[in-house]
Amino acid sequence: MLKNSKTIIYIIVGFILGILLTILFKKYSSFTFDQTISFEINPFEVFAILINCLLALYISSTLGKKIENERSQKHLIISMLDEFRKEFVLKINNFINNEDFENEVVRFEFKNFRQKNHQNMLLIEQLKLIKTDDADIDVPRDKINKLWELFTNAPESENNVNRLDRLQKIYSLRSDFDRAMILIIFKINSEN
Repeated sequence: MLKNSKTIIYIIVGFILGILLTILFKKYSSFTFDQTISFEINPFEVFAILINCLLALYISSTLGKKIENERSQKHLIISMLDEFRKEFVLKINNFINNEDFENEVVRFEFKNFRQKNHQNMLLIEQLKLIKTDDADIDVPRDKINKLWELFTNAPESENNVNRLDRLQKIYSLRSDFDRAMILIIFKINSEN
């Protein structure tokens, strides 16, 4: 009952203030400087200007901060993905230059890359930067897995033709991975 009475009092006070402000505006909205010069203030225009100023302040403060936070979040995710992409391509190039594909370091690095990629894509999905049903989000994982298989499943006796063929597949998959990551970065950048 007490809450209802407070609400009724606020409504009555607001109504009385509105009537008083209307009377004051009508009485004092016209200024006369001389008999031929007069100046009138339209209360609706003053109210519209006041509302526009308040909207401008709201947009610049509240919505501006929200948009800036979203931009910085996207920038952080994009830079993280780009660093991951560059690191992965660099490691693949190092593995190719070492010519010793079948070793524990390669297995460890690929396990690490698969985990990083999974965490990155999971973060992108959680932040809703890309739709969860988007097929492009699975492409980097598939390319990493195929590269891992090419590096770690080398036959015991491999001749030069097989090795060149495998290197060609590695180069192709590396480029496909790079392209897929750039596509995801573009999608994140173009969202909203």
